[in-house]
Amino acid sequence: MTAVQFEPRLRPVGSYHLDEAVSTLAWSRTGRALAAGSYGGEVVMATGDGTRAERRPGAVVALGWSGRAGVLAAAYEGGAVLTWPLGGSPRTTSVEATADDLAWGPDGTLAVATSAGVVLLDRGGEVADRWPAAPGVATVVCWAGDRTRPVLLVGGIEGVVELEVPFVGAPGRTWTMAAVTALAADGAPGTVVAGTLGGDLEVVERGGPGAVTGRRVARGPVSVVACCSSPAPPQVAVVADGWLRCWRLGPPGSVPDGPRRLAGHDDWVVAAAFSPRGNLLASTGLDGNLVLWSPAATAEPLEIRKVGAELGPVAWGPQGASVAVGGPDGRVSVLSCERLLAGAGPG
Repeated sequence: MTAVQFEPRLRPVGSYHLDEAVSTLAWSRTGRALAAGSYGGEVVMATGDGTRAERRPGAVVALGWSGRAGVLAAAYEGGAVLTWPLGGSPRTTSVEATADDLAWGPDGTLAVATSAGVVLLDRGGEVADRWPAAPGVATVVCWAGDRTRPVLLVGGIEGVVELEVPFVGAPGRTWTMAAVTALAADGAPGTVVAGTLGGDLEVVERGGPGAVTGRRVARGPVSVVACCSSPAPPQVAVVADGWLRCWRLGPPGSVPDGPRRLAGHDDWVVAAAFSPRGNLLASTGLDGNLVLWSPAATAEPLEIRKVGAELGPVAWGPQGASVAVGGPDGRVSVLSCERLLAGAGPG
């Protein structure tokens, strides 16, 4: 492993190791804890008091924290879902099918996408509801709407369907898009971004009970690995075919401005995420670099730092002042961005 070097504006503030390659990362909403999952089934919760670890069979495919309750959820490829309160004891629930993704709803409901459909878990970790679907339909999930009217978006082979919770009757609107591989929403009723296996990107304004307004951008031919959006300024970034690209979103119904290719990695781009404030974008690659961008201002990178031999998932702290990255060697590194946010120069 090459020596770790950091740009002065990116200051290392901590690290820990998992037994196997890091598959996913998630910060708690308050920033008190950082969780990491591995392909070997290990989940590590790191706080100021140290680290705690749990292990279940199968790779950890997704992590997510609830809001005020501070509960970590981990979905395992084998069908187990771990719910772990901060400072409490973990609990395991079986969803009886291969799990692919999870997302916490605004009311504390946990949605888990599985090969058999969607499973809802209540705040106690019990199965509360199921939406059965053909295998492969429920691949990714995210929430839109607000606490008074949450809507669950489910992506898979048939496209994206909207489900009202609790599940009642037939699904709501269906977007005619094949093989959805990535979803991102800006929270309130508004912009939803979906990427496909074929490489298309669709930007949709939901805007209430009326018809969905969609804007499709041809991307092909390689599948979209990840997409993320920022409401302020409105923009979307996509990782596909090893490249990172960004669009600026205009008013509803307008054509997105882009794509702009963000070139700063020397090898395949693996992951990307906008900061909570939306002003910064972080990306990681097989070159071992963490790259920070301000895509609303320029396509040039702000910082490029070698963190390891290779890098995988990336996650921002809730205040946008720190960023965590994980690698195939099991190392999780946390870097402070405060000097960068303050506009400090090198040295």
